[in-house]
Amino acid sequence: MVEATLREGRRVGVGLRTARLTPIKPLESFDFSFQPSLHGHRIMALAQQEFINRAEVLHFLGPPGTGKSHLATAWGAAAVKTGRSVYRCTLAGLIDALAQAEREGRLPEKIRFYARASLLVVDEIGYPATHAARVGPTAPRTARA
Repeated sequence: MVEATLREGRRVGVGLRTARLTPIKPLESFDFSFQPSLHGHRIMALAQQEFINRAEVLHFLGPPGTGKSHLATAWGAAAVKTGRSVYRCTLAGLIDALAQAEREGRLPEKIRFYARASLLVVDEIGYPATHAARVGPTAPRTARA
């Protein structure tokens, strides 16, 4: 029993590091009073991960500091703990990785890498304007929320 618990703990730890979900911010630590526009019961329902089973896309839009990354990381950690594969990246990092893979002739392989995850958390979608300034006018632009 102890060995199984240790093995499970290692599996979760490796999954969290592989998913790039550190530091972990549990859903229970989210302060709903700080963000009263969020419906706590709807947020907690999403923690049941049915949206993953249905292959649905969730978008969290809002100004910086409103808890989007906290919630996404919490759901990612919960998914890892239930045995799902998760990967977290920033939108700028995703664009950079896909552009590099295209230049190297490995774009299909890189797309398969991202598509393998049960849950792909793409964070900081409001920051590509900074990325576009760095790489030029061909970079996709996302409207700020």
